[in-house]
Amino acid sequence: MKKRTGLLLLSMFLVQIPALYAQRSAEVNLAGFHQTPPVRTAGMGFLLVELRGDSLTVSGEFHDLSNAYRSAYIQYGAPGKNGHRLFKLNSISGDDLQSGTFESDENQFKLTESQRDAISKGLLYINIASDRYRLGEIRGQIPAM
Repeated sequence: MKKRTGLLLLSMFLVQIPALYAQRSAEVNLAGFHQTPPVRTAGMGFLLVELRGDSLTVSGEFHDLSNAYRSAYIQYGAPGKNGHRLFKLNSISGDDLQSGTFESDENQFKLTESQRDAISKGLLYINIASDRYRLGEIRGQIPAM
C-alpha cells in the first residue's frame, strides 16, 4: 500500500512540473485613465506580456501620445499606486515620435524571485511617458500570471 501511495504522489508531482515552466501570456491595454492621477489623452497601447519560467518578454505598440515619446518601463505597484522602475523597455519610435513598437527580441528580462512573486500577484505595470507627461501618459497593469 505504501508503494502505491508513493507512486501516486510522485506521479501527481511530475504532472505539475510542466505547469511550472509553461509559457503564460497576458494582454495589457495602456490608457491614460489607468495613470495615478488619471491623464486625459488620446494615447493608447496594446502589449503582449509572456512569462516562461523566470523570463519575461514584452511586445506590442502604442500610438497617439500627446507629445513626443520619452520612455517606457515595467514598474512595481498595485493598481492605483505608483511604484519604482524595474526594467526599461526598448522601443522603435514611429515617424511622428508619438507612437512606437516594442519587439520581443529587444524586451526580454530575467526576473528575480521577488519579481516573480510580484507578477504572480499582479503587482507590476507598464508605464509609457511622453515629454508632456514625464511621470507617465499611458499605463496598464500586468494581470497576475
